[in-house]
Amino acid sequence: MTAAIALRLLFILKFPRIAGDTLIYGDIANNWLYHGVYGLTEDSGIVPTLIRLPGYPALLAAIFALFGSNSWTAVEWAHVVIDVGACWVTALLAGELVTAPEETRQRVRLVAFFLAALCPFLANYTAAPLAETPSIFFTALSLLCAARAIHQDATRWWAACGAAIAATVLMRPDGGLLLAAAGLYFLHRLFRKHGKSGDRRRTLLTGVMVATLALLPLAPWTVRNWRVFHVFRPLAPRYANAPDEFVPRGYERWVKTWMAEYVSVEDIYWSFPAADPDRGGEAVTADALPDRAFDDEAERAQTFALFEQADADTHISAETDQKFAELAGQRIRRHPLRYYI
Repeated sequence: MTAAIALRLLFILKFPRIAGDTLIYGDIANNWLYHGVYGLTEDSGIVPTLIRLPGYPALLAAIFALFGSNSWTAVEWAHVVIDVGACWVTALLAGELVTAPEETRQRVRLVAFFLAALCPFLANYTAAPLAETPSIFFTALSLLCAARAIHQDATRWWAACGAAIAATVLMRPDGGLLLAAAGLYFLHRLFRKHGKSGDRRRTLLTGVMVATLALLPLAPWTVRNWRVFHVFRPLAPRYANAPDEFVPRGYERWVKTWMAEYVSVEDIYWSFPAADPDRGGEAVTADALPDRAFDDEAERAQTFALFEQADADTHISAETDQKFAELAGQRIRRHPLRYYI
């Protein structure tokens, strides 16, 4: 326990990061809490948004209500509690998955807690407040509830699993994969060869209950999006775009032909073509691209021209995006394994 807390404090004290998506979440939470608008602050005022699901902004709003607006230190401490809690849940899950004497299961729990507590890829999110920390907690909790429901054949644990999946989805849309996994399990139970009709009926009803509990909290969000934006959007959009916002899919595809590490995501993908204050206000240019972004000199010249055009426009136009799409197609045809694998 001490080591788990110490590692997270190390990240908070030495590597804090209150920027990027963290500030977007914070802006939504403040506007929701103090102005009653689930939206982002723009030059024209507060504009409603649907680019982020309401789970994490709701958590931030609760913390801001208790400790003051933009009280990020309190958020970080809340993340420490949540993340260490996720370690305990993971330990309980590991013990649930082992069929062995209690002494052995206890050792398994301790090992699982140790691995989760000292995993830097989980702990670092305490210093960069994002939806990942509570999402990881609810993911582990939903799996623990499912494991106990299977072993104890208890409906109450399936109900808890559905509620935990709902919380996970409200944090991040990829939490829906948990519901898909549960659905596959229930389908297996439903169509297995030796299942009795009574068992199948119970399995069907339990599966419907889990799906209902998991999806029901999305109903108000879906209705709100329909009323405000006139779109059917039960989850956040894939590209975090407003309904009427142009998505440069050609550029997205081209990026995937060479993207291989996080620094390129941070310095190029998220920053291009607008000037990034973290880079001193300088626009991102093609000079920042790694060599693997070009297959030959002709392609390098073509890419530089596209970057110069986007920088001049301060956005990726439909015409420029089409050229990025053509460039991506050329690169994929030359090296399909590089793109798909």
